[in-house]
Amino acid sequence: MKRECRTRFLVFLSILLILPAILGVLPMTAIEVLAEDGAYINWSYLTDAGKSTILIECGQEFFAGDFAYVYDYAQECSGTASNFPVTYTSSKKKVASINEKGYLIAKKAGTTKVSIAYKNQKISCKFQVVEAGSLSGTTDVENMRGIAAELANGIPEKVTTANGYGLIQKTLVYEDKRQEYSTVVNTNGFLMEAVENAEDGTTQTKVSTKLVVPQMGRYRYLTNLLYAYEAKNSPVSTRSAKVMKISSATANTKYITLKIKKKISAAQLLASQINQSSYYNPTPALTKKKGVLRMDITDLDTSEKYTGFLTLQKGTKKIKIVPKKSKYVDGVLTYITIRLDKGHTYRLDSTVGWTKAKTVRVK
Repeated sequence: MKRECRTRFLVFLSILLILPAILGVLPMTAIEVLAEDGAYINWSYLTDAGKSTILIECGQEFFAGDFAYVYDYAQECSGTASNFPVTYTSSKKKVASINEKGYLIAKKAGTTKVSIAYKNQKISCKFQVVEAGSLSGTTDVENMRGIAAELANGIPEKVTTANGYGLIQKTLVYEDKRQEYSTVVNTNGFLMEAVENAEDGTTQTKVSTKLVVPQMGRYRYLTNLLYAYEAKNSPVSTRSAKVMKISSATANTKYITLKIKKKISAAQLLASQINQSSYYNPTPALTKKKGVLRMDITDLDTSEKYTGFLTLQKGTKKIKIVPKKSKYVDGVLTYITIRLDKGHTYRLDSTVGWTKAKTVRVK
């Protein structure tokens, strides 16, 4: 018995001794997951993840936190640093100052190190301030700056049912306008430059370290505000407190009808519109009275799959699901309404499981 206990103790001691070595070879993200109150943060949206010195022009003003990615393990949520209560510092305030909200002002030529700290993590990046107008004075860059400034104007700190639809529209308009300049400035606001290959003389367009339109970072901040609202109020996410719960389901050959336990709220409608604008193209018309969602429908008799269009209406407990089949018409994805088969059983599938694989038989 003593020998057995001694053996167990030696095994336990060995594990303790090699544990640090095991953790040392684990990927950084794996180590951080072990800390429930920890966080992961990096300069994901800067060239080469912030390892390069980023060039900005004197006089530029922007939120530096828009260019850093944060994942909070305790809250199980992510976003830009601007979406979290982080702290900011600038090593040379006379070159570039930064306030408690991460608003950076490039004051004079020089280099400063900007640091962001959150929970157990701290990251830094060097910003080199150069003369105003020296990075790019092209018309295309100036036009993109105007588009980004329009986006950045009037962004609130909180999404509500009163301002939410306007914010969704703001992101859609911005994304549509931005496409025209995608070969000039990348999605993070960096200038695209032609680089010549010394070996064969060919040129290739690459992302530079010149941050010419820093206000483009506001797009990520705003979309993350919207995503956070959706996550909290989603009618179709089991992690949401406002997820719909089915009381009963009936079906005929034209559509499936669901009865839910609580009336659809304004917050649920807005969350559904955010969902649509994020994942589907074209986006359904935005309205404060009705919302549209999509889900998979599986015919259990034939294994055929369809797309169900759910119409949510504020203040009601009924949801009509219209079954459609997708096909490409002249290169465009099109949905065509189909008829369900009598006597067949259909399963309502959802990627987040809110329907709990509910089945319904067509009468």
